[in-house]
Formats: sequence, structure tokens, C-alpha cells
Amino acid sequence: DASLDINKNRFDALLVLHEGEGQLSAKGHYDTRTKKYTLDAHIDSLALHHFLPTYPLEELSAQAYLSGRENDTLFAQLRAGDLDLDLCGVSGIEPLVRHANLLVSEIQKQIEARSVRINQVKHLLPDVALMLNAGENNPVATYLQRENGISMESVDVMLNTSPLLGINGYAAIHGLHTDSLA
Repeated sequence: DASLDINKNRFDALLVLHEGEGQLSAKGHYDTRTKKYTLDAHIDSLALHHFLPTYPLEELSAQAYLSGRENDTLFAQLRAGDLDLDLCGVSGIEPLVRHANLLVSEIQKQIEARSVRINQVKHLLPDVALMLNAGENNPVATYLQRENGISMESVDVMLNTSPLLGINGYAAIHGLHTDSLA
């Protein structure tokens, strides 16, 4: 099912896809006058098929929410099992992507030159805050366990980037287990 509603400067779109018991739905809104946008997406009980037949099907349920203004603010959330990811930025999505592309390009040049200097790329950092909290029951944890034999009780990350202050934050992994340490 899909629909697009246009009312003067306001666009509303809805997309709903079904696959077996699973469903993907996305609802979006964009106002051309205010440049404000929202996207609310939900994935419920979709079965993922792995390339190797030895792995069973996995059911994925997640939701993502994105909102902001084109050149103003950005707020994004991703929820999947016990994984929570939040991203907040003081610029819109287009400036954020532009900053990220310039930053990655410059870091790649520095890596090729075998000399990475954060002070030379600090001015390219976007103003963003990222928070990640995850436990053992989410698609990333399941993938790490199946593919690499890695498990952990929880992960906590708080990261802030700014062209003035650089990169600040912390990360903690609790209860890390690998096949070689079991």
C-alpha cells in the first residue's frame, strides 16, 4: 500500500509493505515552506535470510524516527530489541551528510599518507551528539555472536563532535566474551 497526499506546500507519504508475517511501514511529512520534515519507519517481524543455509531465520523488529528542518536541527532514533541509538545535530540532514563526506574524504587522504592528525580535520566535524545503549537482545548482538563468536552484556557510548571542541565522549563494553576467551 502506498499513498501521497499533497496539500499546497505540505507533502504526506505513506508506504506499507507486507512479507509473510512481517511488515515494513514508513510515514513521511515534508513542508516546503518551513523545510520541516519527519520520517517514522517501523519494521515488524521481518525474516532475514542469510547467504549460508546453516543459519536459521532471524526475526527483525525495529523503529526509526527522523525529524528536523532542512538547515536547522536533526533528531534521529533507532530502536531494535534492546538497542537504542539517538543522534542529535544542530544542522539539518543535508549539511550533516556534506560534513561527513568531507570528513571521510580528508581522513582517507591522511590514512593514505600514513599520518592522521585530528587537529587538521577538526574544523570538518559536525555539531552532533550520539548515544548508544545496547544489551544482548538485538540484531547487532545476534550477528556478532553468530558470525564472530563475540558476545557482551552491554555497550554504552556517548559521543559529541564539534568543530570547536573536537571529539569528546566515552564508551564502555561490559561482559565481553569471545570464543578465544570463553
